[in-house]
Amino acid sequence: FGRDLSVGREIKPIKWRGHSIGPLICFDNVFPFISCAEARSGAGYLVLMTNNSWYPMRSGIRQHGDLDVLRAIETRRPLLRCSTTGWSQVVDRRGYITHSTEQKVGEPRTLAIALKPGTGTTAYMLVGDVFAQVCLVLALLLAVPPMVGGRSEGFL
Repeated sequence: FGRDLSVGREIKPIKWRGHSIGPLICFDNVFPFISCAEARSGAGYLVLMTNNSWYPMRSGIRQHGDLDVLRAIETRRPLLRCSTTGWSQVVDRRGYITHSTEQKVGEPRTLAIALKPGTGTTAYMLVGDVFAQVCLVLALLLAVPPMVGGRSEGFL
């Protein structure tokens, strides 16, 4: 590697012009632990840079874009999506898409907006998917014994 590049071993925000930005590359928004780690490390904004050109249909691009809303809500950080194809959008910290190039897919567009950084910690940032995992274990504990004991009442 050159002098300006080095191997990273941690997830942390980038400092730029007085702002702390949590970078997300391509499909990083699919994994909530990445955006939560960025926010816990002090990111005030999440910025996703992606290229959806390999999607043959709009539904895949739409679904990928919808994940931005979840990441913004989970971290209470605005998320800016910069896409070379598909669309770019701005999602505020409450999960509302405030600006989007959805209607102009394939045409060069610029979105300019002033946003306040997100701060603080959310319950999801603290516990992650623990609640969902506990619910799954409880559901299995309730459903499996009747099926194994031969007394299932319509489960299978």
